[in-house]
Amino acid sequence: MSKITAMRMKMLCKQVKASDGITTDYSKVRGHTKGLDGSEVKGSVAAIHFFLTSSAKYNLDSEILLAEIQQLGLPKDASEALVQHYSDSKQEIQQSLERARFRKSKLNDVSWRVDHVVACSDSEKNKNELETQVQLILNMDPNPHLSVDDPAKCSKNTHFAVEMTCEKFEILYQELSEAKRLMSNLKN
Repeated sequence: MSKITAMRMKMLCKQVKASDGITTDYSKVRGHTKGLDGSEVKGSVAAIHFFLTSSAKYNLDSEILLAEIQQLGLPKDASEALVQHYSDSKQEIQQSLERARFRKSKLNDVSWRVDHVVACSDSEKNKNELETQVQLILNMDPNPHLSVDDPAKCSKNTHFAVEMTCEKFEILYQELSEAKRLMSNLKN
C-alpha cells in the first residue's frame, strides 16, 4: 500500500465504499492501482475496507486513525486521503454496519392451516381416531441486511413448514406467550 498515491487512495476509498464490503469490481480498481500485481490490489482493498469499517465500528477519532495508519507505514499524503474519506463517510459506514448487525434472518410472514386427519395407514393408531394437525408456514428472509435496490445482491425468501399435533401447538403457543411476557417485563 505504500506505493499508492493520495489521488489513487481517494479513488480506491470511493470504490471500496461503493462495494459496501460485499463484492468489489476489481476491473475498476485496477485502473487506480497501476504498478501493483493482483494480490497487492486485493490486499490493499481488504486493508482499506478493514480500516474504514473498524474505525467506524469503534467510532475512532480521525486524528487517532491518521496516527495509527502512519505508524503502519502508509505515506502521509495517502494516510490523509484515507482519513479524509473516513471523516466524510463515517456516518454512512456506521449506518451500513448497523443495518447488518445481528441480522441473521428476518421473519416476513407466518401462515397456518389446520387439518383434520380422519384415517391413517399406521397400524398402531386406532383407525377411527380423529387427529388434528396444525401446519405453520414461515416465510424467512435469510439476508435482510442486503440492499433491496440491487436484486442481484438480494436473496430469495425461504419457506419453512412445520407440522405438529394440536396438543404440541398448544404447548408451543403457551411457551411463546410466556417468553413474550418475560421479554416485555425486561423492557420495563
